[in-house]
Amino acid sequence: MGKKEKICAVITGDIVGSTRLRDDVLANLAQRVDQISKSLEKKYPGVFGFGFTTFRGDGFQTLLKAPEKAPEIALRFLIGLKRAFAEQKVDARLAIGIGSVDILPRTVATEGHGEAYALAGRQLDKLAPVDRLAIAFPKGKGGENADLICYFLGSISKSWTSRQLDVMELAMDGLTQEEIAQRLHIYQSAVARHLNKASWKAVHKGILRLESEIKERVYGDVFNSKK
Repeated sequence: MGKKEKICAVITGDIVGSTRLRDDVLANLAQRVDQISKSLEKKYPGVFGFGFTTFRGDGFQTLLKAPEKAPEIALRFLIGLKRAFAEQKVDARLAIGIGSVDILPRTVATEGHGEAYALAGRQLDKLAPVDRLAIAFPKGKGGENADLICYFLGSISKSWTSRQLDVMELAMDGLTQEEIAQRLHIYQSAVARHLNKASWKAVHKGILRLESEIKERVYGDVFNSKK
């Protein structure tokens, strides 16, 4: 990769309690993941190296060229997955690895190899069944604040209702409360209530803080300093 390594983000995840799901639900997972991924790739042009793809039945993975967008995209993917399988109450665990990539994939994200892949995989393995989101930086690169924010965001996500997911997704698109109300044909007061119960302000601030920390480490040459 030359003198200055290209730092990427890998998001690796799996379905919580997949053994309890019907076979037809799991069989439909790949199609749903692909649909969610394509939607996100349109919203974030130039950010994806390779979109989300499924592997091992209940797992999924993506490679991002703009690592600072990983937390936001991880949450948006989780929201999309919850909305797609609302009746089955599907939930997922996601681990973000920030680091170098030695072998870039040819066709799908799962073909790659390198530090970011290893970090995401190990972090996912360490996640407790009750956890939903985690992030990993290379050893010595810090990340305690990021760990706390991820734990907070993951914990909040478990209580989101279907309507809160609808409202949150549009809020993440940048729509105002009035615009969200018009889109969903509900009162603005209802939008405000749903956003408040979903802890939207705290979630938004958490995403921005994570993005800032990743930028500081990646573009501030923390990754390329001497160990």
